[in-house]
Amino acid sequence: MVHGFGSNADIWFSHEKSLGNYFKNQGFDCWALDLSRDVAGNIEILAHEDLLTSVDFIFRKKNEKVLLITHSMGGIISRLFTSPHFTHPYPLDRIEEMIKGIALLTVPNHGVEIGDISKIEDTVNTIRKLMKSNQEPIESDFGLGFAQLTHKSKLIKTLNQPLVLNPNIAWVNVVGTHDRVVPLKSALFTDTEMEKIPNIIQREFD
Repeated sequence: MVHGFGSNADIWFSHEKSLGNYFKNQGFDCWALDLSRDVAGNIEILAHEDLLTSVDFIFRKKNEKVLLITHSMGGIISRLFTSPHFTHPYPLDRIEEMIKGIALLTVPNHGVEIGDISKIEDTVNTIRKLMKSNQEPIESDFGLGFAQLTHKSKLIKTLNQPLVLNPNIAWVNVVGTHDRVVPLKSALFTDTEMEKIPNIIQREFD
């Protein structure tokens, strides 16, 4: 499980009905990645250091393929991690061998608008308050990590070249119809994009 911007691994287990607890109760072996403290850091580094190290460790320890469940920025990290448009520390086919599938939950697949900065700041701080987190409030200056999530960033443009998703991996894209941070136009893949990806399910939820 890979959290989003400004969050941490606890988000998956913070409440009885949280997704991590749901899967644990179903008998799944759940691992939650805590991205580097500098979550505003370079997304390519987060993919090729944090995520790669974690997936490789779990794959070797369990001798089973890993299913990634990702939220928001975590989905962008996982897309980069498996994208044929980037250079990887491991051969790409080795990375593909370790992954069973990837679920994208409200991910800004086409980038976010600059005007959404305040919405993201407010949302992250509200979540932290509800979780009674002792972390300092997010500041308005998000740094490189946020810049890479905007729709004009080089990273997002590179990710969205044909093919937008690795066709050798099974994908689920879950979109919140009324999501105020990641709107439909950002999260949804178009019919043209989906035609190039044989192993994808896309669903909208209220």
